Amino acid sequence: MLVTAEDDGQQVFKREGANTAILVDLLRRSGQIEQAQKVIAARRGGITEEVIARILDFQSTLLDKNDVSCHTIAEVIG
Repeated sequence: MLVTAEDDGQQVFKREGANTAILVDLLRRSGQIEQAQKVIAARRGGITEEVIARILDFQSTLLDKNDVSCHTIAEVIG
């Protein structure tokens, strides 16, 4: 659904990169590891918001471990 909204030029979240962070989290948690990695590879370079960049870096680490469990923002910034 997020991808469809983006394809239609809509942003679900106003914060720059938030759509990407949510999409990657949903893909990872649903076991779509390769797809989540592809999204990070395609979009990470364009993310300038520090918190979002750190979230994507954390997601990348989780993906490398095939970790599909729930994690918190506190783990990223804490």
